[in-house]
Amino acid sequence: MLKAYLQLLRIPGIFTAVSNVLMGFLVSQAPPQNQILLIPLVISSGLLYSSGMALNDYFDYGVDKMQRPTRPLPSGKIQRQFALILGLAFMFCANLVALFVGTQTILLTVIISSLILLYNVKIKNIALIGIPVLCLIRVLNVYLGFTATGFTLNFAIIPIPLVFLVASIGILGRVETESATSKTLILNLIMIVLSVASLLIILSQNDEYYYLIFLSMFIALLTYSSVKFSQKNNIQIQNKITHHLLSIIFLDATLVAAFSGVLYASIVASLFVPAYLLSKKIYIT
Repeated sequence: MLKAYLQLLRIPGIFTAVSNVLMGFLVSQAPPQNQILLIPLVISSGLLYSSGMALNDYFDYGVDKMQRPTRPLPSGKIQRQFALILGLAFMFCANLVALFVGTQTILLTVIISSLILLYNVKIKNIALIGIPVLCLIRVLNVYLGFTATGFTLNFAIIPIPLVFLVASIGILGRVETESATSKTLILNLIMIVLSVASLLIILSQNDEYYYLIFLSMFIALLTYSSVKFSQKNNIQIQNKITHHLLSIIFLDATLVAAFSGVLYASIVASLFVPAYLLSKKIYIT
């Protein structure tokens, strides 16, 4: 039964949300007295992520019953109404915890909560709107980390590589229960190339080169997933999505290494280990 709840909440994916917040917090170079704020930021981000996953399964119940009957809700391991209650409760708690940080933080968590609801209820199946909203949710999650020092436009471009990476995941996510077309795989590849290219542009402003360690990990994982899972069937697509999602951690670590040093980047990168190990037992898509 515990595994069913861990699957509902997509526990491995929480580590990618946490790495986003850590990246925002560390890149903004929050003063020592503000470091305690990282605790509510991480909790709020994790709650919002799991809230979105629970609500996703609640609203996808009909589709999952036909395409993924073994998942917690269609299999009856967890009652559908309980998933709704759990998702809304986590969302409420995320906003409550954000109150301990400040006005900017609670404003962002309210916006993220609204976008999660909008995405799941209305626009998930509209590709031209759904994917950009998915990207925006991730960007705002990074901005949560910035709020420990006070958000400024100086940080605005930092999540651009993340936008392209999440777009690549969103493109694949639309066909994860089907066989992908060549057009889908090409679009996915274009988004990955744009993610790496925009990351290199941002990194070119930095004189330190420790980030090359984590950049190599990021590119290696994306390359591995593209080569290893090159077929178009649904299992291969789901595996590719999993590895793309996990690569978010190395993307965040690369940016932290460039702006805050290799030690902090190593801490962020270490989140990959539990995320990967859990993803072997609990699906992340």
